[in-house]
Amino acid sequence: MGGLHSVSASPLPGFAPGRPGKRHLLDGCVAVHADTLADALALLPDFTRRVRGLVLLPGDAFARRELAAELWEIALPPAWAPLAAALAGLLLPQMEQQRRQADRIAAQDDLLRRQGEHLELLRTSFDHKTGELVSSLARQRADGEARLRAEARLRQDDKMRSLGQLAGGIAHDFNNMICSIMGAAEMLQRELPDARARSRLDLILGAAERSAGLTRQLLAFTRQAPLQRQELDLHRLVQEAAGLLERGMGRNCRIQLRLEADRPRVQADASQLVGAVLNLGINAAQAMPAGGTITIATADRAVGPAGEQLGEARLAPGRHVAVRVIDTGGGIAAEDLPRIFEPFFTTKPVGVGTGMGLAAVYGTVLEHGGAVAVDSRLGEGSVFTLILPCLAEPALPAAAPSSGPAAAGAGGRLLLVIDDEESVRRIAMLFLEELGHQVLEAASGAAGLDLLRAHGEAIDGVLLDMQMPGMDGAACFRALRELRPRLPVLIVSGHADLAAVHDLRRASHCSFLAKPYRLGDFAAAVAGLLGRGASG
Repeated sequence: MGGLHSVSASPLPGFAPGRPGKRHLLDGCVAVHADTLADALALLPDFTRRVRGLVLLPGDAFARRELAAELWEIALPPAWAPLAAALAGLLLPQMEQQRRQADRIAAQDDLLRRQGEHLELLRTSFDHKTGELVSSLARQRADGEARLRAEARLRQDDKMRSLGQLAGGIAHDFNNMICSIMGAAEMLQRELPDARARSRLDLILGAAERSAGLTRQLLAFTRQAPLQRQELDLHRLVQEAAGLLERGMGRNCRIQLRLEADRPRVQADASQLVGAVLNLGINAAQAMPAGGTITIATADRAVGPAGEQLGEARLAPGRHVAVRVIDTGGGIAAEDLPRIFEPFFTTKPVGVGTGMGLAAVYGTVLEHGGAVAVDSRLGEGSVFTLILPCLAEPALPAAAPSSGPAAAGAGGRLLLVIDDEESVRRIAMLFLEELGHQVLEAASGAAGLDLLRAHGEAIDGVLLDMQMPGMDGAACFRALRELRPRLPVLIVSGHADLAAVHDLRRASHCSFLAKPYRLGDFAAAVAGLLGRGASG
């Protein structure tokens, strides 16, 4: 290597090469001339930097013993080679130790980095698992709440069905008793010449009519009241109900209409829908004793392909119309809302209400394929919403009422009355005899079939009750038609499964009359039945 100087060449003055250790270097340094020593000290930082840089070289470069010679050649003039060799002898071991320490620190840093990466991976995995756990818990909580709501709805539906069965049974017995009372009172009224006695019978008939209205409300709740469906404009019905409410309410209550539905036409029973709106309006007025505003609004409502569940009711897919009755009264307590549609439940004072109004609304709307919803808070008023399908398929109309027995037509027919209730059976026989017909009676379906077999073609028609022990009306009807396929049958019942009634009425020569009935309605139904039989 050019310019390479030996360690022993040109020793400095006073430098003793044979003496060992740091003392050897110190003795040599002391012997250096002052200005030479100053020059050496001036060069020492640069020399140290260069040495440090070479010491930190990778691989085996540091292990080469020629390093000292390279440093001497790079850092110092040849004259200072002995001093450089001595300094390198001291500095290089320290620097090698520092390099090893730096390597250890670097290795520790690398280990910490890898540990940090592992910890970050663990943290990410933990966050992911925690998120999954939180999501799972949220789903389980939502599922649990949905299950609790479904169970509560199922319990409520079961309770409403049980109440419906109870109310239907009560309505059946009430209708039979009221039918007997009304029929007997009306026959007496026709026979008694005394005007005062007839006026007293009017009181009996009026009370019986009011009782019949109560049973109609019960039947509306149980969805077993006979419907007379026709295509209607719901806006006209609401306006009619609003007019009736305005005449019956005090001046401190105001009615506001917002009829905004684009498709207000429905297939429904007009009297029952008007009654439902009236019930809600009367309740709203009673909830505002100090006065306020009742708003009746309509709006279109679309139900998606999957349908929509609202309490017990399930809305079919398609277009619907909603009627909202809104009041500014005191509202309903939260604990009363689940029971608000139960029959005989009321939040009004004793003697103010029967507890049947909302139950009748509930049954009427469900029977029309709709749903009822209520939103109310104490101090914030109430909102009752009736949701009805637009343009439902019309049902067969019931027999049209008549003003009197003149519609009975020609008498002299032989008719069979089948009813398990003796008082109702006797009233029907009295009415038929009043109309000039001959009557056979049977207390059960089996007895009626025996009479039909005995008299054959002589029987011109049958009046048949639907609710009887043993063979019910539907089974008896099918047996009658097996014996006489074209035999006219008038189904007379106050508590009947409408689906069964509709199925029977699809057959020819069959009509329906609801209990309780007046003589005029009875006469018109019988005349219509016999007219169909004659034309068939």
